[in-house]
Amino acid sequence: MKRPPDDAKARISIGDGLMAAQVLLAVVGALFVYSMTFTVAGCVNRCNYPAVDRATRGFWAVDLAVLLICAAAYLLLRSRIRASGWIPLAGVVITLGALAVTIVILNGALVLG
Repeated sequence: MKRPPDDAKARISIGDGLMAAQVLLAVVGALFVYSMTFTVAGCVNRCNYPAVDRATRGFWAVDLAVLLICAAAYLLLRSRIRASGWIPLAGVVITLGALAVTIVILNGALVLG
């Protein structure tokens, strides 16, 4: 039995799931980094405020850029390239790496007293 052509388009691919995971990770990561900056209230003139600001804004910029680039590339290539699921997977890996680096920088800059 042949499937109707609409069934093929209605299927959700692994890339679609990874893209949704990347969007969720981007939002949760940005909110987590934002919540880490609340510990500045516990600093007693010992925190490195410029490093906190640069790390926070740097992560947000990388997070947004990776999300937009991967989303655009995936949407353009998913119908043309069969193995386009690597695009959102690469975005997830880059976002997790940027989040790890940001957490290390913020933990070093936020010296609580």
